[in-house]
Amino acid sequence: MFRLWPCLVVGTAGAFANQSASKYSILLTGDWGGKSDSTPVTSMESAVISGMAKVAEDKGSAMTLLLGDNFYMDGVTSTKRFDKGFEEAFPTSTKAFQNMPFYAVAGNHDHSGDVSVQIDYHQKGSGRWNFPDYDHTVDQVLPDGKTLRICMFDSVKNTGMSHRFENGTLLVAEGPADLEVASVSWAKLESCMDSKADYLFTAAHYPVWSGCEHGSVMKGTKLPDLIRQYGAQGHFAGHDHCLEHIEHDGILQIVAGAASYGWSKFGSQNGEVWHLASNNRGLFGPKGGFAELSIGSEGAQINFYDNKANLLHSTGTLKPRTVEEVV
Repeated sequence: MFRLWPCLVVGTAGAFANQSASKYSILLTGDWGGKSDSTPVTSMESAVISGMAKVAEDKGSAMTLLLGDNFYMDGVTSTKRFDKGFEEAFPTSTKAFQNMPFYAVAGNHDHSGDVSVQIDYHQKGSGRWNFPDYDHTVDQVLPDGKTLRICMFDSVKNTGMSHRFENGTLLVAEGPADLEVASVSWAKLESCMDSKADYLFTAAHYPVWSGCEHGSVMKGTKLPDLIRQYGAQGHFAGHDHCLEHIEHDGILQIVAGAASYGWSKFGSQNGEVWHLASNNRGLFGPKGGFAELSIGSEGAQINFYDNKANLLHSTGTLKPRTVEEVV
């Protein structure tokens, strides 16, 4: 296995507002998937996707991570929603989306349907939908030769169903439905994280930490310990319908779940650096938002944008990992 030597987080929020084309850019969005079969794309979603297209064109974004709840409200049981709900939502007529791969994981709403249908659509249609299995790995060699690994996993399968109902009642995840399946999934995740990659992130629907209404779903699971053990530089998630930058207990948590409809309220969270939620966005505030992972020669940074592609907030700079092999 590999052990991490600590990396540094430096810089201040708001840096790198104008990034150069040499930076490697990945868009991050969750909770984006319409509302129903009759409303496969919401107005908020369209606005967010328009903003994503602007950033993707400006930054030359290489891919998008879809962080779950790809099809509201109850997932899908056939591929008929893909035409309007994905292919037309991210139109190939938009230059930035023409050949862009979209890497997906499932959310709790997706699990209300048949997630295997989404997996079966892998690289079909326009070929941009990439969802080869519940858990999968994204590996990239960056322009400067450094390497990036994103370990994408199904947090619902590992943790159980967590859901906030329309009446405000919160269903708290009480553990996986199938312990054997969850055990295999955790083992796959740990194998993925045992990596020499210069940049290592995990990505799933549920966050470890969140101050918004859905809460810190994965704080009591294996994930925080694995992130620290293998020196992952952060965890990307959706689930809460807000934008959050949290640095708590040695973990960088990025929540980008404000892409389709509704905003969560923010309560409190230890280590909260920045957030945008229903109770602080203002009466005429942005209609949805998303995040971006940007990696350049000086390190990696996560930027948050509104639906008009205005930069809202940036993290500090994450330096490349330094690892040694442990025999």
